[in-house]
Amino acid sequence: MNINAIYHYAALVLGLIYGAFFFLMALDSIPFQWKSREIEGFLIHASPGIIVMLGAIVGFKKPLPGVVIFLIIMIVSAIFFNTYRNISNFMVISIPALVVALLFLVSLEKRK
Repeated sequence: MNINAIYHYAALVLGLIYGAFFFLMALDSIPFQWKSREIEGFLIHASPGIIVMLGAIVGFKKPLPGVVIFLIIMIVSAIFFNTYRNISNFMVISIPALVVALLFLVSLEKRK
């Protein structure tokens, strides 16, 4: 396995772990009894994790869209969640998307 494949698979795994982290945070919205409103609330809370995991899969298939997707995720998370105000929140929520984008970019550059 060459170094390009290691970067490529590392970006996929880190992107999926990042999405699973968001999905795990959405599990707190599950009530003891399921009703239609609670299911809608869970789907709304789980949508960022699902979008991130889909972005990782798209980036694994085509690295350039993966770079763009994860840079957009990083910018949106920094602005929408105001993570730029607190360094620990920024490091946990926004920086992993930047790391995944950089890994996809490095794997894309090594392919050429």
